[in-house]
Amino acid sequence: MTRFVDFNLKLAVVEELMYGDSPKLAQWSLEDTLRAQGFGGDLWEYSADTYWDQIVPEARTYFENLELSPALLATVEQLIFDGACQIYFECCPH
Repeated sequence: MTRFVDFNLKLAVVEELMYGDSPKLAQWSLEDTLRAQGFGGDLWEYSADTYWDQIVPEARTYFENLELSPALLATVEQLIFDGACQIYFECCPH
């Protein structure tokens, strides 16, 4: 497994691999994950009320544990650092 020293860099890489124009990984959804755990409330309110200054723990755990092979990483040609990226919404919806 490739180890990332910077979690933010890993998020940018995962954005390209999971949510980019040519995704190579199945998309992960915080909302789907929470609903599977029995959460039935408003995702925006949940994250704003409880995790207003941090990544929702389920998202952090998922993305930290996501293994990316060197072969998969070799397919990444560009990284986009933009607050509108889907990965940031999955980490902190508000």
